[in-house]
Amino acid sequence: NHPDFAKLKNKVEGPRMLVGRSNKLEDYNFAQFRFLFGAFERVLEKASHVIVAGYGFNDEGINARLFDELRYRHELKCLVLDRNSEPYQHRMTNQAWDDACRRMRYCECDFEKPIQKRVIDEVSSFLGD
Repeated sequence: NHPDFAKLKNKVEGPRMLVGRSNKLEDYNFAQFRFLFGAFERVLEKASHVIVAGYGFNDEGINARLFDELRYRHELKCLVLDRNSEPYQHRMTNQAWDDACRRMRYCECDFEKPIQKRVIDEVSSFLGD
């Protein structure tokens, strides 16, 4: 119910869903995505903890902002909940990936089952850090 979102709903133009990897950067120029990406940036800049769940790291714009924050704001903590508890190192293509993956904490989580106690414990521990 954010007032900017109410205005935005009447002006939706262009794509309504972001797909692909690098073309998303261009799509951020459309009103609804520009608003959402801007909101993401503002929240990320103020965050002390970030929990990533169900995100495959396939959006170069989001990755760049998240990795920059992790790289330069050493107080920022990031927990990745994923089906695979191993870091995304197999996708690393540059120093930003390398730095970000080292700063992330990983927890294996099966999203098709009820949330497991160990995941709740991991998130609680992470937020308590």
